[in-house]
Amino acid sequence: MASQKSRVLSLFRKILQLSRTWEAMSGKREDTLIEREYIFNEAHKLFKQNKEIKNTSEIEDHIKEGEVRIELALHYRIPYPRQIWELSVILSSACLAIHHEETDTQASFANDANLF
Repeated sequence: MASQKSRVLSLFRKILQLSRTWEAMSGKREDTLIEREYIFNEAHKLFKQNKEIKNTSEIEDHIKEGEVRIELALHYRIPYPRQIWELSVILSSACLAIHHEETDTQASFANDANLF
């Protein structure tokens, strides 16, 4: 538990450091200040919201989520969370289209087999 607590505190410090050093992709000072404030406020909100969690696996999930959000923010230069639901909608649509293609292909093969 102690190592998990130190990981949480380390993550929090890393996010606070990021909120002090963040530079907006646009290069505009006002955008940088807005994004820095967002990072700071989001960190405080989420850490405060989750401070009562005792389940170690749930804490681990939140640590991983925080680390992933940092990596995505640094990679894409966007501090805001990515819309996961958009990805799930896209994937659902793609899976549905593939399923329909497979069904149509199977029906076509069945019709061809009946010709013989």
